[in-house]
Amino acid sequence: DGVFLFDGVSIKKVLEEIEELFSQEQPYAHAVHHGGKYYLVCNLDMDSLIANGANSLVVYDCWKQTFDIAHDLTLPCMVSLDLDTISGVLAEVNYPIDYLGLIDRSGKIDSMVTLKVWSSPVTALGSNRDKKLLREIRVRGEGGGVMQVWLDGVMHYYDILDGLTRAKIMRKFDTLQIVLITGEEGGRITDAELVVDHFGE
Repeated sequence: DGVFLFDGVSIKKVLEEIEELFSQEQPYAHAVHHGGKYYLVCNLDMDSLIANGANSLVVYDCWKQTFDIAHDLTLPCMVSLDLDTISGVLAEVNYPIDYLGLIDRSGKIDSMVTLKVWSSPVTALGSNRDKKLLREIRVRGEGGGVMQVWLDGVMHYYDILDGLTRAKIMRKFDTLQIVLITGEEGGRITDAELVVDHFGE
């Protein structure tokens, strides 16, 4: 039915932004809680090289109500540690490499840098009748990357620079999708801000 948070008084549904990605069957799902975060290993309906079993790790921050997703990896075991010298979630990784270590935000598994991808749904921006002109997309990044802009199924590439990127598009469209990609070790990219003109028929 999804993921729910009990705060001691009431129960509310969380992670609704990605609930459509959760597979109906979750035979390998397991989770731990540590430091105000909920670490959920589960199966997401996304393109994956993992044929069977859980293929993703979702980390939900119960206080900030934000989440991160690590996809295309297998974590058969996790345990929360709170010792004198070590505090965190220890995880066993079977894919893409065999590794045992603490989960962090380094963007790496062992010394291997992982690819970070954010993809929007295909959208008409709530208007199927109006003609639309995409003037500009603004994103702020740390480490740089690539932005794929799909307009009516045709892809256009734009570089994402370190800092603020203002990509001038100036193209008409009916539907669009935006994919942000970085392969940097500590790469971060904000959500895209779009400047769009609507022209009624």
